[in-house]
Amino acid sequence: MGEIYPQEFDQLLNVISAQERGRNIARAVHTMLRSSEPAVRDAAALAWCFWEDRLSTPSGPIVPRRSAQDPLARLGFSRIVTHYFANAAFQADDAITSRLDRIAHIPAYFVRGRLDIASPLRSAYEIAQQLPHSTLDIVEADAHSGGDDTLGRLVAIMDRLGASN
Repeated sequence: MGEIYPQEFDQLLNVISAQERGRNIARAVHTMLRSSEPAVRDAAALAWCFWEDRLSTPSGPIVPRRSAQDPLARLGFSRIVTHYFANAAFQADDAITSRLDRIAHIPAYFVRGRLDIASPLRSAYEIAQQLPHSTLDIVEADAHSGGDDTLGRLVAIMDRLGASN
């Protein structure tokens, strides 16, 4: 994503040491988030949340999440996300796609924003293609953080699934 938002990505990189910049960035930020120094932790959390908010706002001014305004929530969110990103979610690259046959008989519903450049639509599309009982619902105007349209669709599908049981 640094290729799409180079200025904002450089701001994230500026909180870590120069030697860490070509390595595992999430791990470097996570290390800072676990510092005994509150100022170091908060600088890392602010930088990470700013970067996440940039990715969630596809164009125009960044729309910060309310939770990013609270120092404790910001720290908790950043620690969780960087922990998983630094460790590739503790999964092999094919951990999901190599096991889809196990759930091929189960109905699945995917809702994705077409404008989500942080998690491009291709992955959800390819998985849905391999699951015969799946539906891929694309919300044209939504990005990484789903808006009212996405939430409405999720509520509707949950209501339908609940009514069928």
